[in-house]
Amino acid sequence: ILMVAKVVLDEGVNLGWIEHNPAAGVKPVKVKTEQRLPWTETDVERIYEIAHPRERLAIELCINTGQRIADVLNIRWDQLKRSKLVIFIAQEKTNKALFVPFTERLCRALDDADRHGEYILSNKLTGEQLAYTGIEQAITKLRKKLGIKKTIHDLRHTAAHRLAAATKGEIDLIASITGHTNSAM
Repeated sequence: ILMVAKVVLDEGVNLGWIEHNPAAGVKPVKVKTEQRLPWTETDVERIYEIAHPRERLAIELCINTGQRIADVLNIRWDQLKRSKLVIFIAQEKTNKALFVPFTERLCRALDDADRHGEYILSNKLTGEQLAYTGIEQAITKLRKKLGIKKTIHDLRHTAAHRLAAATKGEIDLIASITGHTNSAM
């Protein structure tokens, strides 16, 4: 029951108590959310044609690790375990520790990447870690130019779809890499 304290205005008017929930019985508004779709290889190829190398590397990191862009931005060069082609990541949102294997494609992209600072994705001039808004805006601008409606977060779903295809749907394995907590995600 929603109880609102008795309120007396300066003029001495007593507004009284509300003894029932005025929203009781009201059906929740159904909001249609768009289903997240993976980027196609054509989408990736098209954006690579016009993207800066740093933006291409951000996309590769998202697609090939299955991590959120915020976590990708936190990856440092010294975290790479290149001999084993893996990295250990602590997700920012969940604080979940993950063991993430790298694809050969990502290893090639990292081999070709310029090193300007401590973080893989860093400012070329200052060496500082790239800000989320900067990389997100840059990729959004490219997507809009090409008419690609999928978002930077959809790259995470792209990784999950690719992992599902590669593992024949091994949900536990996919979740252990992406950090998803249930099969619906």
